[in-house]
Amino acid sequence: MKLKSILNYSQPDFYHFSEDSIALADYLIASDFLFEGASVLDVFSGCGVIGLEVLTKFNKPLQIDLVEIQNEYQEHLEENISLTHSEPFVRYHIKHYRDFAVGLKNDFDFILANPPYFDPSQVRPGKNKNKNICRQFEEGSLSEFIHLFYDRLRENGKMFLVLRERPTLKDYKAIVKKEFGRYSIFEIVRLDVD
Repeated sequence: MKLKSILNYSQPDFYHFSEDSIALADYLIASDFLFEGASVLDVFSGCGVIGLEVLTKFNKPLQIDLVEIQNEYQEHLEENISLTHSEPFVRYHIKHYRDFAVGLKNDFDFILANPPYFDPSQVRPGKNKNKNICRQFEEGSLSEFIHLFYDRLRENGKMFLVLRERPTLKDYKAIVKKEFGRYSIFEIVRLDVD
């Protein structure tokens, strides 16, 4: 494979990714979990940094799906996919995660997400609607996302999220895998429910 790493990702002016996205990608690459041919889903992908970092640093064939709700990211996704020469391995989808999930079942070995951190009822929205969508759930919630996508994992699949604080979840447990600064990487595990 001849993939190329990107040092300067194409990103919109209204929002830039930060080290937490790179840390999530690096965590998966450094783990013993990732394997050649794995199917990886990056939800809330923005410009595609997590999925593309996993693919280019792992440097073995993977199938990467990037899901982003905002049309404003499309040109950046296309440019970043082109810059990495990863076209055969990456598909992007501009749609709400709920719409993407329709009809999926046991399709992914790994689901990665750097979801919006803020509860819209707890923060004052900013002036830029696009930035607000990146920072807070305007439609849906973290709990809904986890419940919806956990069943999209293949047998022995894993879901990793990067978050500022441990989420309170029903039927699931968030296990801290790595802490750095204000963020932690959590593995989401379903609790045994009778």
